[in-house]
Amino acid sequence: MALLKDVVDFCKIELNIPKDILVSVEIEDISEDNVKGWTTDSAEDDEYDIEIDTGLGFKETIITVCHEMVHVLQLHENRELDENEAYEKEELLYRKYINNSQ
Repeated sequence: MALLKDVVDFCKIELNIPKDILVSVEIEDISEDNVKGWTTDSAEDDEYDIEIDTGLGFKETIITVCHEMVHVLQLHENRELDENEAYEKEELLYRKYINNSQ
């Protein structure tokens, strides 16, 4: 989906994630796992996979991609996943993205 690629590209710039890092986003039914989304480090170097739950609305989908992009940064920098940091930055990234899109 073009919108999700746009959000990923925006977050790469805002979070200073190198452009050559590959991030794929899939929309999947992960509601059984009681999460909105998650990020995994692919077996390939500098490749990350994000899954977003199908049941989310427009705003929540964008916020969740922003949240997961913080985890991409953490994984890329070999840091532990920090939910507090991701929650702190998701809303800021979302608002900045929406303001830049208008």
